[in-house]
Amino acid sequence: MTAPHAIVLAGGRSSRFGTDKLAVLVDGEPILHHALRAVAAMPAEGDVILVIGIEAPVPPLPFDLGACVRVERDPEAFGGPLV
Repeated sequence: MTAPHAIVLAGGRSSRFGTDKLAVLVDGEPILHHALRAVAAMPAEGDVILVIGIEAPVPPLPFDLGACVRVERDPEAFGGPLV
């Protein structure tokens, strides 16, 4: 296992956004894919870690990132990123 070079936090309720952010399409693809592509393009080595909710289904991931994405789960529901 390599050290992470980026962590994408995607375990929230999207309450301020008003709808499920992971399902929203921007330029024809889920907004999550844009975030994953941005961090995967950073000049660093290591995995990208995607943190999702404890009971959330694993969202579809882009197949052409060029980086390994490890999916991890929040240790408790809606505890926030500091948990």
